[in-house]
Amino acid sequence: MLENREYQQSLNEDVNPAIVREVGYGEAVIYSALVNEFKDQTAYFGFLEDGWFHCQETELAAQTEMTERYLRKKVRKLQRLGFIEKRKLYGENLNYYRLAV
Repeated sequence: MLENREYQQSLNEDVNPAIVREVGYGEAVIYSALVNEFKDQTAYFGFLEDGWFHCQETELAAQTEMTERYLRKKVRKLQRLGFIEKRKLYGENLNYYRLAV
């Protein structure tokens, strides 16, 4: 039980309170996970072309501990509000995201 509390606390520290107030907690958690993924890929690959980076939906769902269906719904909301852009190339199992800065 304590481990779960510690994990939730660390997850809460990464989430920006201003974004939580703006869009909601679930969306803020997803946005935070996408920002972390962007930072990781930028650090590993260097500059990313036009700011696009890839992330599998299953990995993002595992990171945020959300179901894929719930995740897709929240990603659509983030797209609608202009926080992120998303595209999927035909035949690939990856989603490409770009953060609106």
